[in-house]
Amino acid sequence: MKGHIAKTIPNKVAGRVVGNGDITFKDVFVPEKNRFAKADSFETGLNRVLMSSRLSLSWLMLGAMAGCFESAYHYTMNRK
Repeated sequence: MKGHIAKTIPNKVAGRVVGNGDITFKDVFVPEKNRFAKADSFETGLNRVLMSSRLSLSWLMLGAMAGCFESAYHYTMNRK
């Protein structure tokens, strides 16, 4: 859409190894059919989605770290 600019941020990746981007909107018109149903502002719309994904990503990384620790611990305790 006119007014939408998306650029890739080099050397930065997310938890699932996808590129992150810098998205800019300037005077963008979004038709009613393309809007989130109950979102009337950034706070009730996209921000809620972003906060939820950040929280789940934190728990995902914590679980991965715990798995690495347990694997290293069991290897160390059982090696001869």
